[in-house]
Amino acid sequence: VVRCVRPHMNCFHRDQEPRPQFEFLSVKFLEQEHLMFRKPLVMMYTPFSEHAHKGKPMKVSTMTPEFTGEHLPEPVKCSVQMTEYLEKHALVIVFRDQAEPREDKMFRGAATMELTGRVEPYDEERTHDLDVLCLGRKVGVVRVVYKVTNYGYTPPPGGAPGRVPEECLMDEKIADEE
Repeated sequence: VVRCVRPHMNCFHRDQEPRPQFEFLSVKFLEQEHLMFRKPLVMMYTPFSEHAHKGKPMKVSTMTPEFTGEHLPEPVKCSVQMTEYLEKHALVIVFRDQAEPREDKMFRGAATMELTGRVEPYDEERTHDLDVLCLGRKVGVVRVVYKVTNYGYTPPPGGAPGRVPEECLMDEKIADEE
């Protein structure tokens, strides 16, 4: 039986990379042509973090909410340290109205942020304008301000010392093949 799982740690490579954390500073609607938000909420989904990230709902009615501070989700901590893997994925930003009593009526749209070329370099503030889609049509534009940081975990150099035999390290095999 062969199981395909996403790579969590790059322990078989000699050169280790830090694990990124996406810190969102602001998510602001620039334009919106859909429905009024009475209690706007932002959520983020990724295939490389452990769960959905949910902010606190705002208590203001508006067509163009701006999420900052406590209304943004906590930083998205990656369970993967391989930049090449992360850049093949996207981060989905979902907008909901918490004032709606029914789950199917809460959805106000979603924006997808492709991560190709947006992971490195670390600690730089970045701004991207993304289209917001709802039920297959564009309903607005949102500006996302974020930065990517190393969230404090730096793996030991040389893989997992004492656990990975030298002949199993992938760096030497890749260099031999080239």
